[in-house]
Amino acid sequence: MPLSNRSLWHDWLWLLFFAAITPQAQVIINEIHYRPANESLSEEFIELWNFGGEPVTLDGWQLDAGILFVFGKITLPPDSGLVVAADVAQFAKLHPGVKNVVGNWRGQLSN
Repeated sequence: MPLSNRSLWHDWLWLLFFAAITPQAQVIINEIHYRPANESLSEEFIELWNFGGEPVTLDGWQLDAGILFVFGKITLPPDSGLVVAADVAQFAKLHPGVKNVVGNWRGQLSN
């Protein structure tokens, strides 16, 4: 393994180790819905999931690679999800049973 790859692998291991000991590590990106079949960017979404046993406050968190969305005063309960939609109204039309939705981000996911 070349030195640069070994160094990168080492950095990822440290990142995973430190992430595992913080409460925020229990919140993961569970699903990324990009490039819908009809290619409508308004149908894209990201789902976060709290696998931890404690609520996690997302206030001040942001998604900022390709899209920009800053979370407000949102608390994600244990064992629950939150959808961040490109277009909340469009998402509600397509998925009327999903209630925990925020969004209207700027930008687009890399398709």
